[in-house]
Amino acid sequence: MNKISLLTIKGCHHCEKAKEMLDKHGIIYLVIDCDQTPEAIPTSIKESDIVLPLLKVQDNHFIIGGNFAYLKEIIEKILGL
Repeated sequence: MNKISLLTIKGCHHCEKAKEMLDKHGIIYLVIDCDQTPEAIPTSIKESDIVLPLLKVQDNHFIIGGNFAYLKEIIEKILGL
């Protein structure tokens, strides 16, 4: 099974849209609230000016911000949907 984490913050429109897209495709994922767990954001990403959401797939693919076209591509190719 694919390991998927969605790092979010409160009130983030892009985070909600990412959740909706994952839910629509029936993908099981773990939501990590970065307001509550800021240490969950990788240091390399924290040091840059990155916008959440951050979707982490299988510990090696990162989808950053509102790049929903890439999220759809990951869903279709990597997850085999």
